[in-house]
Formats: sequence, C-alpha cells, structure tokens
Amino acid sequence: MFTKLKLNNEKINELNSLLKIADKKSKDFRQIVFELDPKNKILKLVAGNSLQMSSLTLTKINIESNDTEKCFFSFDADIMIEALFGVVDNFDIYLKKDCLETIEMSFPGLPRFRRGYSDQPNQDFLNYLSNSYELTDKKYNRTALLDLVQLVNEKFSPFESVLLKSDENNTDSVKVLRDGEVFEQNLGTNSHLDVELFLDKNTINAVVGACQNSSDDEIGIEIENDRITLQSNDRKTSISLPDYSDLLSKVEIQKEVVFSAVLDAYKLKLELSNYIKINNIKQQEQSFLFFDSGKLLVCAITEKLECADLLELIDVSTNQKTLVLMVNLHLFKALKVKDVTDFHQLKISITRVNGEYFFHFLTVLILGTHFFPCLVFRYQNESMRLIGYLKNYKFRLLIKIKVRLKISKLIWLAMMNYSISDYCV
Repeated sequence: MFTKLKLNNEKINELNSLLKIADKKSKDFRQIVFELDPKNKILKLVAGNSLQMSSLTLTKINIESNDTEKCFFSFDADIMIEALFGVVDNFDIYLKKDCLETIEMSFPGLPRFRRGYSDQPNQDFLNYLSNSYELTDKKYNRTALLDLVQLVNEKFSPFESVLLKSDENNTDSVKVLRDGEVFEQNLGTNSHLDVELFLDKNTINAVVGACQNSSDDEIGIEIENDRITLQSNDRKTSISLPDYSDLLSKVEIQKEVVFSAVLDAYKLKLELSNYIKINNIKQQEQSFLFFDSGKLLVCAITEKLECADLLELIDVSTNQKTLVLMVNLHLFKALKVKDVTDFHQLKISITRVNGEYFFHFLTVLILGTHFFPCLVFRYQNESMRLIGYLKNYKFRLLIKIKVRLKISKLIWLAMMNYSISDYCV
C-alpha cells in the first residue's frame, strides 16, 4: 500500500484541535488512531485520554492510493504534533506499508525530516471509532449552548461543579458548588435545555471546544454511564462527568450575588496596607470600601484623619447602585496577591445569605483553575450621612484626576509645539 494524503488549512486546524486532548503521559493513550477509507476519500481519527475521547471525520480530502480497502492503524501522537508545528497550508502525509504490515509515515513537504512507524491501535479507541457512527436524537442550538456555558463559567468562577437546567418555562438556572457551599441562581436566559448538565472545568472546556470547533447549527448531547457525549456532523467528543454527589447532597443556601467586579488586587492591598501604618487608623482597625456607579473608593475616617483612594473596576455587575462595606484592615494581611495571577487581577463579589451580606475574594480565572482563600467581611449599611460624605470624596477625586489629565495633555502639547518649533527654525 502506498497512499498520499493532502490536507488544506481547514483540515490542518481541525487536526490540531483534535491532537490537543491526546494524553502525552500515558503509554496506552499517547497515540492517534486512523481509519482510512481510500475508496470513499474519508479519513477518521481518534485521540484522547482515559477521561476524554474525541473523533474527527475528514471528508472530501485529497487521497491518492493504490489500495481501496479500509484499514486501521495508529501512530504516536507526538510525531503528528511535531510534524504539524508551524504548518499553515498544504500538509502532505505519505503512508507506505512494508512486508511486515508496518506502515511508515513521512512528511515530504516539511523543511525538516520526520518519520514515524505504526503500532497496534488502542482497543478503547477502536471501540470508540465503531460507536462514533451512532448519532444522538437530542440536539440543541449550538450558539445558545455555547453562550450559556460561557456565561456560567465567567459569572460563577471559581467553582467545583455546577448543575445547569431549564424549568418548564425554558428559563435557565444554575446550581453552584463552591468551597463546600451550594447555591442556586436564575440566569435569565432561555436555551430550551431539556437535559440536566453536571459540569466542572474539564467538562466545560470540552463543551466549549465542541461548540467552537463545529460549524453546524445544532449539536447533539447524550448522557449515559456518567459520560457526556457531544456530537456534530464531523466531530464527536465524550468526557467523564464529575462526581456530583456533593452538589446534590448538600443543603442549598439562599445566596444572592448583589455585586461582582474585577479589580487590581495589588493596588487594593497597597492602599489598605498604607492605612495600617497610620496610627489613628490602625487603632480603630477598620476602613470602608465604598462602591458607587461602577467606582470603588477605599476610605479610612477617624476624628483627626480622613483618607480616600479611588480604584478602577472592570466587568462590574450589580443590582444596587451604592454599597458601603466596613472591613477589618488587619485581615488584609492574609491576602497574598502573588497567589492570584501575574496580572494581579482579583474577582470580588458581595453576596446576601439569609439576610446578611458577605464580601468575598475570588480568583479571576485567566491562567488556570484554583481556589483563592476566601476572606469574608460582615456588611454594614452605613448612614446616609456617611454615604454623602464618601460620594463627596469620590466627586472631588474624579475632578482632580480629570484636571491632572488635562494638565498632562496641555504639557504634552506644549512640549510637542516646542519640539516642532525647534525643527522649524
């Protein structure tokens, strides 16, 4: 057998996406399995690991072969990943079978020499291949499913697991397990999801990947034997579901997220640490965080001293325009900013549980998934006098910042004019 395969840019991208889930650490799963059908010009591939498997069907590809029989073989996934590195267009694969039935794979179009030899396919992969032709009847709008899963991931991270479902009116809700607590919240969306989805970070990534790698309007979902399978016309992905016993067994608490935002944790800790150095503020051991119209004001007020610093917020979500929190400054000593991310970004949220308010620090999941130690502060609704006092601080600080910016702009323009006049003389 001698076969030539030619893949274009679209097929290269699909193959790279499949190879991302190949298990490089396991000898049993560190392979990519081929099902080659030269007669119908179809190439089917399977890769994965013990928890997740995915198949990809490439149709109408350029295949030249002196054999018409369908055949199965596998190669070490590393050789494919290495060969594809940096390739954008026109990826050629040559397959040649010797007298011992071993298939040699080479890549003549590469500027470097790479060659691999086939091995016996993993039986789990072969079983998955044989079942990948079975299509599920339950299909859902791909865009709506992707938007729903991404909304939950962004709004409720970090979490251990979530349960997504729709009620009889097709209104979506999510039950969240975070740090041993379970709470439920209405999402205000209507995805017509008539199946309950138990998800963690791995399964969310699988759902997002399956939706993003498909161009179909709908995507099939099937849940069986603690596995979720997502299927489009050319792609099928199966992944083990998380252990959701804790999510179902714990008593649900009535928790409402009344405010959430992202801020610079390093700057927040710096300002509050500076307050602790001031003796009058240090003795009263408290400061205020004042949220108003998307701005955060860090304040410390005593009989003899007043301090206020303005911090910018991003991704603000709130159902209350004004909030005042009284915080214990010494608790901020436990806040390790380096444990957050290299960008010092921190997600903050204020929740209401059984009528009481709590303030939480959570990680912003940019580089990975982990829990940040949670610091909780009791919320106290201060008098209107204090709110007016703090609003006045915020107004004055904003005016000063605007004036500073205008002055800086004028200085810059003056320097530019001066420099231009030097060249014009």
